[in-house]
Amino acid sequence: MRIAILGATGGTGYETVAQTLAAGHTVTTLVRDGAALRPDGDRLKVIVGDALDAGCVDAVVKDQDAVFMSLGLSAYGSAAEVVTVCTVGARHVLAAMDRHGVRRLVAMSTHGVNDSNDGSPYVRSLWRSMGERLKDKETMETVIRASAVDWTIIRAPRISEQPPRGDYQVGERLRIEPEDSVSRVSVASFVLSELTAPAHVSQVLTIREEAQPRLRQGLGDFRAH
Repeated sequence: MRIAILGATGGTGYETVAQTLAAGHTVTTLVRDGAALRPDGDRLKVIVGDALDAGCVDAVVKDQDAVFMSLGLSAYGSAAEVVTVCTVGARHVLAAMDRHGVRRLVAMSTHGVNDSNDGSPYVRSLWRSMGERLKDKETMETVIRASAVDWTIIRAPRISEQPPRGDYQVGERLRIEPEDSVSRVSVASFVLSELTAPAHVSQVLTIREEAQPRLRQGLGDFRAH
């Protein structure tokens, strides 16, 4: 498959690039820093640009079979005009998918937005520390859920850089506790499965890790030295 990944130099996007290439697919990425990833023949194409630039997004989405959007929690600018990277990026991605006939979109969100905002002390603390950024993810979700593409939104609690401690669990109504986390390797593995063999179309899923052993390893290192 041909898979576009936006946010490829962030932790989850980067791990998804590695696993996607290891599985034999081709990847086109959008990165701000061209030194962060190096092209790999016809299998990894690197486009340097910004998700706020509709032309750059269009170039990444064109000729792809599926798109993974893993833009960071970013909001900046004056209080009167906050630039919401995830929301603007989602609008550009959806417009490009419509132009080029691409149907499959998987987007990375975060726990504590929309219907996962349960008003618990944990979620309230998230909003106190990351208010505008979470609002950006919340608006992004609304835009995607109103679209006509085959979308899946994935929410996660704290993402760990450690190898998986156990099998992961996904669901629409999983309760998240403050101590919960999930390995980035597990998140990328689930993302790849949804890109290549969709099983949860038009669903917003939470992913968390269980305590049982799981034999999985991180894959590859494609960073330029």
